[in-house]
Amino acid sequence: EALENVKQVIAFLQQALPKANSTSIEIIDRIPGDSDIHSHALGALVDHVTQDNSLTKLKLQQTSRPSIVDSLCVHNLTNLECQWDSNHMHVARLIHVNSRTLQQLRICVHEMPKFRHLIFTETNALVVFPYLERLIISKPPHARVGVMPAIDCVAPFPRLKRLQVTFEYPFSDDLPFRSNSSSLGFVSIMLDHRAIRLLSSYGVFGKDRLRALQHLVVGKLDGQRAEQNDCYREFFDWALPRVRYLFIHNPLDTQLLLQTLSPKRDFDNLQLLSVLHSSISLSQIVQVLVAFPRLKTLVCQYSNMGDGFSSMSIRQ
Repeated sequence: EALENVKQVIAFLQQALPKANSTSIEIIDRIPGDSDIHSHALGALVDHVTQDNSLTKLKLQQTSRPSIVDSLCVHNLTNLECQWDSNHMHVARLIHVNSRTLQQLRICVHEMPKFRHLIFTETNALVVFPYLERLIISKPPHARVGVMPAIDCVAPFPRLKRLQVTFEYPFSDDLPFRSNSSSLGFVSIMLDHRAIRLLSSYGVFGKDRLRALQHLVVGKLDGQRAEQNDCYREFFDWALPRVRYLFIHNPLDTQLLLQTLSPKRDFDNLQLLSVLHSSISLSQIVQVLVAFPRLKTLVCQYSNMGDGFSSMSIRQ
């Protein structure tokens, strides 16, 4: 009966959606009846949709039924959204098959140590994503996903343009930053002082890396002790002259930022600075505006008038 229903759906799709080029599949745990029959039915449906290679976008909400994932004979995806959980190897095979066409990959990770299977097959062959432009990594709320072990001498994302990681930096090295310095223009990551030290040790914040970076979104800055503050000052010293758009998504001691400002430095690039959760006095706001002559937008919380106006040197 399920297969017969699929045939009716296919006939309807042929008439109603002749130019369909994307689909979203949500796999629900509570499917009545024989799950294998439903898997075959879904496979038949996807086979029809993909018979002319028109399917380019796919969303898998859950992978609790891996047989359904295995039934998806898709080889031309450009956009994939999926879960990386206990059944991740089934998803990994789907990703590997489409690795040479994927342009955007959005993954919700449940177990980070097993994330190495994203770039290695079951026979330990390296998988490279030559056209991947967007990599977005998230995790379930309150989940502890661990850290991916370091991997040397591989650069799986050579054309990456946008990297977003919505939780604490989950790698033990600079893996997502390798061989893409000329293309990576948008980075959004949670950076505590340990992550900054780690990435600095791999040269990520060197003058010859991230040459295309324009947008930088950071959170988790947790400066409290002197050594942490020194770390953040070094980070701002690298970032402020380089990027055009800087977003800091957590409360920050504004002095850490202001202490890197010097009339001798060239800060002509920065056009937007967002420190939405930080309080800045009026005198500090003026200091920021003086330091960044091309700044078009400043987003912050006003605290008080402050002091020090008489000592400020306004550049003409």
